[in-house]
Amino acid sequence: MRLSARLKDGIIFFMTEKSFGQSHKTPFSQLERHLKTLAHITRNPDSKTAKDVLALQRGLTGNRELAGEGYMNKTNLLDAYISYYFPVSYQQIFYALQNVRLPKSNTVRILDFGSGPGSASAAVIDAVREKNPQCAIDVVLLDFSQSALNAASAFFRSAYKNIAVRTVRADFERESISAVLKKASIVCDFDIIVSCHLLNELWQSQTDRISRLTALCTDAFSHAAHDGLLILCEPALLKTSRALLSLRDSLCAEGLPLIAPCPSDAPCPALSAGETHTCHADYPCAPIKQLAFLAEKARLERTSVKMTYLVFKKGENPPREISENPRCVSGRIVSEAMLNKAGRVRFLVCTGSRRVAISAKKDDPHAAEIGFFALKRLDFVQFSCLEERGDAFGIADKTTLKKMPRRTGEMSILKPKRAVTPVQNPF
Repeated sequence: MRLSARLKDGIIFFMTEKSFGQSHKTPFSQLERHLKTLAHITRNPDSKTAKDVLALQRGLTGNRELAGEGYMNKTNLLDAYISYYFPVSYQQIFYALQNVRLPKSNTVRILDFGSGPGSASAAVIDAVREKNPQCAIDVVLLDFSQSALNAASAFFRSAYKNIAVRTVRADFERESISAVLKKASIVCDFDIIVSCHLLNELWQSQTDRISRLTALCTDAFSHAAHDGLLILCEPALLKTSRALLSLRDSLCAEGLPLIAPCPSDAPCPALSAGETHTCHADYPCAPIKQLAFLAEKARLERTSVKMTYLVFKKGENPPREISENPRCVSGRIVSEAMLNKAGRVRFLVCTGSRRVAISAKKDDPHAAEIGFFALKRLDFVQFSCLEERGDAFGIADKTTLKKMPRRTGEMSILKPKRAVTPVQNPF
């Protein structure tokens, strides 16, 4: 395994070629089948596609000049988006759903606003049918680009059976979701409502954009079934991630019940930590040959998929921060392992209302025994009997570590695993 390192502000950041969190289930087989289906809709990925992918990457995550500019109405950019970003978005939603209870009814209704070519809905369908293969599914896709909707419609007709798909063109900056659905004579509640990579492209120059986004998302949530889900997913860029975290706080203040991935619905501590702080998920990218080919040709790194996401559920009580004594900390791991010059490995833990640093000497046998060095981003953990180290904590001889299920009070002792090499700090 190749290993490189760099020094910044007294912290050594280690980078390895291995993906962190390899124990996560990966969406490889279904996604490969979908890409074969999509190959009949778009041109075969080639060097020209890679150039268009690079143009998209620069326009969406670099200077962002393409964001909100109708790029999917251009055939070459839509083909590039489907070839490269469809599998990326699919994986993001697939991973976001892994710790969420999905509907078990015989018919599931999905609303995808800002659907593009349908990658988010495809991930939702596959997650639902993994639990209930015979489930009938109704999908409503809303998007500004008719070309993207046409591609999505062709994909769903070829890729799935027993699925009804309705596409509706929508301009989210000019009309509400309720108005769009009413105009299309769509009257129903939805079990799963999803939006992937739309919100960052709306009202970019407006000073009240968070208020506008709040109105858009609360309107969407009003169409959720009694136990319906709302899933919001945005790029892990600093600006777009922090914008979604600000929207998170606004939606929580409006009473939307947040169930994942945050430990509680308290104001996000990443926002108050400073303008350079954010919070995102990071999962290994499925070994898709098409992605690897395009990434290599476009000279892009694609070993993982990163995103900031939120899941709300109607009728659910939002999680509350677990009460803490001075030497007990519970919450989510929100960083990779970081090794400083003093030889201590550190993780950041979000308790819901604050971020706490917990560290141990890199060769501490007790830390290794309790599984500290094997922790990964988004693990939900509880530490007790910690050693106080100023504003932070350290692993002591009697420290215990338990890995907790996502939402329940049940706990299971975290079994020691082979340590993962600390990697670059994402903050």
